[in-house]
Formats: sequence, C-alpha cells, structure tokens
Amino acid sequence: MAFSELGESLSEGMELPFFRFSTVSKATNFFSPDNKIGEGGFGSVYKVCQHLDV
Repeated sequence: MAFSELGESLSEGMELPFFRFSTVSKATNFFSPDNKIGEGGFGSVYKVCQHLDV
C-alpha cells in the first residue's frame, strides 16, 4: 500500500476540529516563546495555556 493510500485510509471517518487564528493565538499567549515546545516539518509546536471548547 502506498503512503498516500495509507494516509487516506487512516483519515477516513476522522473529524478534526478547526480553530480561528484568534483563538489559537490567545490560547498560546500570542505564540509566546515560553509556550513553544518544538518544531517539526510543518512548523513550530506550541502548548495551549487554556481549555479550548471544541
């Protein structure tokens, strides 16, 4: 099975939440360096400082 086929089969039936930029910005304390926990192939990773209602 090709990687793209595997990705498609894994994502079938999954519902991912979408958040407004303003919500994510506030939840990360405006992308504070103190909340940055790493970097990956898709960019920086930040921890969230408050509960987000989904």
